[in-house]
Parts: sequence; structure tokens; C-alpha cells
Amino acid sequence: MPRIHLTDMTVRTLKPDRVRPQTTYWDKSLRAFGCRITKSGTKSWVVMVGRNRRLITLARYPETSLKDARVLAHNALSEPAKPIEKATPFEDAVSLFVAAAKAKTRPRTYTGYERYLHRFFVPKFRRSPIREVETHQVMDIIDALIDVPIERLHVFNTVRTFFRFCVQRRLITTSPLQGIAAPGRFHKRTRVLNLDELRAVWRAACEDPTPFGPIVRLCILTGQRRGEIGQLRREWFNEKERVLVLPAGVCKNKVQHTLPYGQMVQDVLDTLPSHDGYLFPGRKYHKKKTNDDSRSFGGWARGKYNLDGRCPLAPWALHDLRRTFATTHAQIGTPIHVTERLLNHVSGTLGGIVSIYQQHSWFPQMQAAVEAYEAHLSSLFRAETRQAAE
Repeated sequence: MPRIHLTDMTVRTLKPDRVRPQTTYWDKSLRAFGCRITKSGTKSWVVMVGRNRRLITLARYPETSLKDARVLAHNALSEPAKPIEKATPFEDAVSLFVAAAKAKTRPRTYTGYERYLHRFFVPKFRRSPIREVETHQVMDIIDALIDVPIERLHVFNTVRTFFRFCVQRRLITTSPLQGIAAPGRFHKRTRVLNLDELRAVWRAACEDPTPFGPIVRLCILTGQRRGEIGQLRREWFNEKERVLVLPAGVCKNKVQHTLPYGQMVQDVLDTLPSHDGYLFPGRKYHKKKTNDDSRSFGGWARGKYNLDGRCPLAPWALHDLRRTFATTHAQIGTPIHVTERLLNHVSGTLGGIVSIYQQHSWFPQMQAAVEAYEAHLSSLFRAETRQAAE
């Protein structure tokens, strides 16, 4: 492996080797410390410790600077090597990982980790010592998902994150997936529903008697994320002023979002129970399928499957409705900064230095945009809207 003087400039300009899966550049000034770069271009700080020359990944670059990485390396080299704990069953390691993830990630993230690990890996390894799990065993499971490439990539990223956690907790010395490239990459979605598709989805949502129908209609009308709509509570609505306030804890960007809404949204609200709490509570499945007011809606997969049965279209996702919302606003002449306010975007035209000096709420402009948007949709959905009202 090459030895170089690691500086901010050299690390920034390091290029991946197009042949080898990963290359480690060792620092000449601090022995056993280096920067590892994968074939895909990901850079990580590493240090080699102990008589057995155990490699530890310290942090990612550029999230952690060279200066901070040197401090981490000095600490790792100065501490006596901690022994690997005795054989920990795979299932117990998963429970430890999920508990740690729950404390620092969003519910959708840690529940995804838990679902993928228990579905694909726990049944095979359950009480096997995690340090005995081999690379080919893990990759056999991942390779079996070749017909579902997106799920395959999600599963790979989940189990790779899990094994990295196990290395940090000294449950294993190295990850079975160390140096293994991801089976593909995620592509940015650009799907926007055309007018006929949007009409079809609206009509199917109006005909859907389950909570999923109103959820889809609110996604179309407000442009908010599906998770934010699924967690809506009655007390967040000021129906007199026609204003909805989403708390920061619900929003993806952790910024409270205040937005106006119009008559079409009110029509949807009028079809829902009027008591406080979640507009779309979860379900109890132990004995009877009754509402569980302690948690919000969670039947996304089943709801989307049933909706697709009512209006078969080219593959689409609920988040495409948010992109369609933004595109429609552009078509009817809504200024981009007003659309971004409606979407609760903190980047784009309102990001950076603008977010510091521009403190105007744009609320009157947002109200005008909502009225124009609902008038536009009303002309498209006139028949479907009348049917829903009846």
C-alpha cells in the first residue's frame, strides 16, 4: 500500500483505483494511520492496532476532517487493545444494534433495519456466534435478491451498517462485508404523474374506504411527505383560519412547518372522525382489527397495493405525488420560492445565506398559491370531487 504525507489537499484529491476494490494510503507522519478509498470513491479514516494488526475504521471523510481523524487515531493507538467479547449470538447482536439505532435515527430508519435483518438474516444465523458468520453466507442471501435490485441494495446497506456497528462494539474484529462493493446504486426518481394519471389516482383514492384513500388525497392536495400526512393529528389544524402546523419532530428536516390549506383539504377532513389524536391511527392485529390510538397509520404497502388494483398505472410511488405537486405549481405560475415554502424545503432558493437574511414568511403568497392550485385541481377533478362529497 502507498505511503504519502496526508494533508487536506492530498486527501481531497485522492482518486480511487479502478482495478482494486479499495486502496489504503498510509500516512508517513503517523504510522498505522491512513485514508482508505473504495472503488466507488468513498473515503474513510483507518488505523491499524495491536499485534494482530487489526484494522479499525475511525470515521468517514469529509464528515470528519484530517485534524480530527488524527486525534481519533492517536487515541486508538494509545489505548490498550480491547479483547473481543466472547461469542455473541447473531440474534442478540441484532437486538443490540436495533436498540442503538432507535436512540439516534428516525423510526422509519430503525424499523427498516429491524425488518430486513429479521426477515433475511436472523432465521439463518439466529443463535450462531456472530464472529463465525462468513462473507459467502451473507452474500448468498443478498445475491438471491437479484430480481428485486432496489430491495437487494437496501438489504446490503442494512447488513453492512449492522456489521460495522458490531466491529465498533468489539463483537467481531472485521466485517464480513469489508471491501465488498454495493450491488448497484440508488437512482434519483424523476417520475411525475400526467393529468390522466393524476385523475385516475384521485378517483381511486375517493373510492377507497380505508384511511389510505384520504391520505393519498391529502398528499395530492398539500404536497407533504407521506410520513408527515400519516402522522397528522386533529389538534394541528386550525380549521377556522385554515392553517396546518406540522411540529418540527414530524418534519424530515426538523423545521416546524406552517402552511395554509383550502376547501378541498377541508372536505377530506370533514369525512374523518372529529376527535383529537391521530387522524389516521394504526391498527391492532392481535385479536380484532381495531384502531390503536397510540400509534399512527402503518399500512403503506397494503394500501398502495390495493390502490394500484383500482388504477393500474406505470410504476409510481407516493413520493411522486410530491414531485407532481411541485411541477403543477410551476405550470400554473407559482413562484419557485413560494413552492419551496409550501414543501418546507430549507435548501434551494431559500437555502444558504438567503435563509439567514430572508425571514419573510411568504404566508399571503402561500395562501394565494393554494387557492390557485385547488382551483386548478377542481377543474381537473370536478366529477371525482362531486362523487366524494356525495
